[in-house]
Amino acid sequence: MPMAFDDFQAKQRLNKLKAVVREYFTKRNGHALCLTDDPTFATLLRNIIKDLAISQPGLLTVIPDPSRALKVISEAFAEGKQPVIFIERVLPAIGDTGFLIRQFKDTFPELRIIVMTTTADKDRIMLLHESGADNFVLKPISANDLTEKMGTSLAQPSMLRQLLDKARTFIVKNVGGEALKITQKVLEIKPDSAAGYVVLGDALRISGDLEKAKMAYERACKYSGD
Repeated sequence: MPMAFDDFQAKQRLNKLKAVVREYFTKRNGHALCLTDDPTFATLLRNIIKDLAISQPGLLTVIPDPSRALKVISEAFAEGKQPVIFIERVLPAIGDTGFLIRQFKDTFPELRIIVMTTTADKDRIMLLHESGADNFVLKPISANDLTEKMGTSLAQPSMLRQLLDKARTFIVKNVGGEALKITQKVLEIKPDSAAGYVVLGDALRISGDLEKAKMAYERACKYSGD
């Protein structure tokens, strides 16, 4: 009986996250971008969108060439879309994509970035968090698990996420003091926020306090494993 209840709860959670993904595409002008050379993953993503009864065409754009990615993202925002990008952690053309992810996030702070990886390397994942990744997908992945990841990442921004996005905007503008004020407010509300400590580290880094920045990143690593 307990197992049946657990299954029921899992199904309810999945249905709620499916609703989040459906709402993202149908009401929030969502658009999925996929920077990958993996046709299997692109097909899985396309089928999920189709299975959620989202009939509008052109909701997924596969980007085979990393050099075109910034242009495609820019065009999506210019058209009033709210893009999310799935990006391979390692691409044959450029290797590790940490620098590219940082470039995306610095240029478009509101862009949601989901990194696809085949290894659960905690240190590597932490570095990608620092670069601006919002979530991670460990391949291979099932349709239900990918839907859950998408729903979690695409949920309407919470107050904390809005504050962190605002802080990241100040970091992009190299205004460390304002970013610090906002991030400290986030950590007062949620002292164990891994994302909060990552942004705190970024704010301290651009303010020139490298030792405290390192401590913030280490704290973020600690809480990311909880």
